[in-house]
Amino acid sequence: LDLEKMLFKLGSIGITSVLVEGGIEVADSFLRNNLVDKAIIITAPLKVGGGKGVRLKEKDLNNISRYTLGADKVIEGYARQN
Repeated sequence: LDLEKMLFKLGSIGITSVLVEGGIEVADSFLRNNLVDKAIIITAPLKVGGGKGVRLKEKDLNNISRYTLGADKVIEGYARQN
């Protein structure tokens, strides 16, 4: 799937915001291709599945806010563009 082409098509029909949810591999595909403007990283106390996690770290974000949502920890911020 060509993510950049898909996002361009969505933008051409007026869709300017999408929620990417699907696990580490899906999120990392968007991050590797610099297709992220805003990130909301939710860390649950229980790890499910394999993998090392998403490569985006707090140092990659601007305007960071932190809060809890039940037992989950949330970090929200805007991605620094390379």
